[in-house]
Amino acid sequence: MKCKNFAIYLMTFCCFVLTVSCADRSQNIRDRGMWIRLEEGRDCDGYALIGNKVYGVFLGLPQDYSLFDPLQGVDIPSFEVCKGSGYAKDRNHVYYPIRITCEDGLIEDSDGGEREYGGCYFQEYVIEGSDPATFNYLGNGYAVDKANMYLNGKIITWDNSVLENPDDSIHTVLQNHVDTIPIIMEEP
Repeated sequence: MKCKNFAIYLMTFCCFVLTVSCADRSQNIRDRGMWIRLEEGRDCDGYALIGNKVYGVFLGLPQDYSLFDPLQGVDIPSFEVCKGSGYAKDRNHVYYPIRITCEDGLIEDSDGGEREYGGCYFQEYVIEGSDPATFNYLGNGYAVDKANMYLNGKIITWDNSVLENPDDSIHTVLQNHVDTIPIIMEEP
């Protein structure tokens, strides 16, 4: 009888642990972001809605989006940008400019001459494994969804202190990891 009761208690405990560990961590977290929908011909934080396509580009001159490829797989009707954060999301994905490539040079213009162009475009931008339905922006590059915490588009170890005050957390991260941040300098 004791073994049977112990087995029941053990199974109950295991079910409780599984329920708690699989719970949505972001459930009670307040989103501090200002999410906006882009209007045709407008841009925000490098995201632009041009001709029913979303571009991830920081343009120099000329302001010609056709020189760059639009972001792939974006659901335009649900697409929104978290103003001032670099994050965007739609019903399928969460986006962040994880890897940016910059180009400048000369291109042929309509008169047969050449003109300068330049800009930086998002080369890697989908945050794989993120959940847009539960994605909340905390501030200073931090965000969470039901399973993960992010800093500037990358998954980091969950840190409850970030939830309490994300404004202070960035300073702690920098103090703890300043020696691991690569600095790349190129000769002109």
